[in-house]
Amino acid sequence: MGMLVFLFAISIILCSSLIYFVEKGELDPDGFYYRDDGSKSLFTSIPEAMWWSIVTMMSVGYGDMVPVTTIGKLIGCLLSFLSMGVLALPISIIGANFQQLYSSEQRKRRAEQQKENITSSFQKFRDNLAHHSSLMQDVLLLAKMKHSILMVSEPPNPTPFFLCMRSLFSLRIRCPFNLCTF
Repeated sequence: MGMLVFLFAISIILCSSLIYFVEKGELDPDGFYYRDDGSKSLFTSIPEAMWWSIVTMMSVGYGDMVPVTTIGKLIGCLLSFLSMGVLALPISIIGANFQQLYSSEQRKRRAEQQKENITSSFQKFRDNLAHHSSLMQDVLLLAKMKHSILMVSEPPNPTPFFLCMRSLFSLRIRCPFNLCTF
């Protein structure tokens, strides 16, 4: 950014000085500058020529100060093209870099949010799994302890679910899965 301001200032000072010396004309005894065609020059000092340079660089000019000599017009063209190199290109590069950095930050923020969502979902899953696992272990333990007093005939290879349901039926307790009451 500092380089942009430096190049802008150098361009303004250089072109203002050039246009002043080309367009000022001859000094009249009453203190005014007159051009070769007899018209009064509007470029009476370098600071006033800076106004023309700034307006020409930042836009296409207001038309309040216009060079009339061929060399002055060439300096105006040079300044217009110089403004594209000094202002337009660096500003577009700065804008593109800003967009790239902004997109990168947005991607990082989204990735962190997804990581937090996945972490919290995993925590909930783990907690639910631990809760259901402990319920299942309790039911299976209860089924093993009460296995000897059950009066239901067993299949040849009873599954843990069968044993669990048989024990719940024989104990007449509420099913932990809230499916039914025995």
